[in-house]
Amino acid sequence: MPNYETHLGFGSVFGVYAGAMYWKIFEGIIVPRDVIAGALFVAGAFALGSVLPDIDLHNSKPRKLLNFYTVIGLGGLAAYLTATNLSGNGVEATNRWAAAAAIAVFVIILAAAIVPPVVQAVMPSHRGIVHSPLLWLIGLGYPAVRIWNDTLAIPGASPVVDRALLAPCMLAVALGAVLHICLDLFGTSIGGISGNRRRPQSRW
Repeated sequence: MPNYETHLGFGSVFGVYAGAMYWKIFEGIIVPRDVIAGALFVAGAFALGSVLPDIDLHNSKPRKLLNFYTVIGLGGLAAYLTATNLSGNGVEATNRWAAAAAIAVFVIILAAAIVPPVVQAVMPSHRGIVHSPLLWLIGLGYPAVRIWNDTLAIPGASPVVDRALLAPCMLAVALGAVLHICLDLFGTSIGGISGNRRRPQSRW
C-alpha cells in the first residue's frame, strides 16, 4: 500500500509537470514574476492534494498537519479579534498586542487539547468519502472550471487573480487528490508499491 512518501513523491513529480503546463499557458499573458509564482503555487497545490485524502487516517502526517494548522489558526484568529476589538476601544498598541498575544497563547493551549479528539470524532472512516474522487472533482474541480470560465466569481476578489491563480490551484489540489486515490487502488491491486510491506520479525 502506498505510504506518505510514495504519495508525496508522485504528487511532486506530477506537480512539477502541472507547474510547467501552467507556465506554458500563462507565459506572455501575465508578467514573468507572476508566472513563476503561479507555477510554484500550482506545483505545491498538486503535491498537497496528493497527500490530503489521508486526513481521514488517525496519526497520519496530513491529519497531524490539519490539527496543527487548525490550532494555530484558532490562536491567530483569537489574537486578531482581540486586537481589533481593543483597537476600537482606544487601547494603546503595546497593550493591545500584549493582550492579543496572551489570548492567543491561551486559545492555542486550549485548542491543542480539544481539536485532535474533535477532528477524530467527526472525521469519516479511512477510505470513506474523503477517498472518493467525486468529492474532490465536484468540490474543487467543478468550481475551478467555473471560475476559469468566468461563470463563478469570488466576492471581493480580483477576477484576474481568480482565473490566473485560484482556479489553477484548486484544480491542482483536486487532481492531486485523485492521483492519491488512483495510487491507493493501484497499490491495493498489485499488493503495494511502497515500503509498507511487512518485514520478517526479528527474534531479538
